[in-house]
Amino acid sequence: MRLQASSSISVPAPSAWGIPSSLPHRTWQTTQLPTLSGTELRAVIDVMPAWLFKRAWTPPDGADSSRVWEYIDRHGLGGALGSLAVQGYVREPKIAELARDRYLSNSLHFERAKLVCRQMSLAANKAGARLLNFKGPVLASQAYDDGGIRAFSDIDLWIDSRPGLLNLIAESGAQV
Repeated sequence: MRLQASSSISVPAPSAWGIPSSLPHRTWQTTQLPTLSGTELRAVIDVMPAWLFKRAWTPPDGADSSRVWEYIDRHGLGGALGSLAVQGYVREPKIAELARDRYLSNSLHFERAKLVCRQMSLAANKAGARLLNFKGPVLASQAYDDGGIRAFSDIDLWIDSRPGLLNLIAESGAQV
């Protein structure tokens, strides 16, 4: 059984970001995207070291900024680049704006997930169940010390027993 809390936000259509509308529905896969050049690939790979060492990040000269951003975002690096953009380390305006939006969106989801984790923890305590949450907001807090760095859309909970789970479901008003 899996409990899932979710929230949704409205994001602009891909065409508003300069992403061709001919692409199939949005996924995190990149197999249908045009291949990156070697310098574009190095720029994507350089996002995390740039974030870690708080240094400027710029796409290579002549790079297709839309394509580079698409790879960055689909590989979960948009929040890290967004953190750099918020600090003024991303010089390319189009990518900086998209990255800031991703960072703020991630931050919003992080705060919402923390709230749900607290609610589930309180419900577990009332139900007499031992609950452990990990990944998602916990990882973002512990590993990065910044909820906007990492995107996630759910929370992962472990509970000590089936009776504990059933008590938690009843206490929280959740449905299976």
